[in-house]
Amino acid sequence: MDSALPEDDMALDMDDAATRHPASYPFLLIDKVMGMDAGVRAVGLRNVTCNDPLLAGGGRRPLTMRRALLVEAFAQLTAMALGEDSRHPADVEVACINSMSFTTTPTPGDQIVLTVELAAEGDNTRAACKAEAGGATIAGGSIVVTKLPEA
Repeated sequence: MDSALPEDDMALDMDDAATRHPASYPFLLIDKVMGMDAGVRAVGLRNVTCNDPLLAGGGRRPLTMRRALLVEAFAQLTAMALGEDSRHPADVEVACINSMSFTTTPTPGDQIVLTVELAAEGDNTRAACKAEAGGATIAGGSIVVTKLPEA
């Protein structure tokens, strides 16, 4: 899986990403969508800082980003890529985590590049996921999301 930007890329800054996903601060885990081919692939960015309220839990030292948050970031990026247009993400939930492996845990100062490649599977969508920091793969795997019924 290549983290290079899609040719038909659509970049979104943090404000655009915030309007594109229903999660709100501090739980929006995508700082910037660097490129997207809607319904096919997306590349996003997450900056890990020592001020991040999601790192403060439990007085852990050293400060690290919980690995489950990477899975949530993959789900948020997938929802953005599945949206109807550039401002309306799909309302999805993670149906299952098929596989996920982690080589290291993100720490303050890391800039994480997240890539999801989508494939439809009936009513669900499989997202092949990869996270890189400093040019090295720190996580990878596959999740399945399902669209929630319209309210």
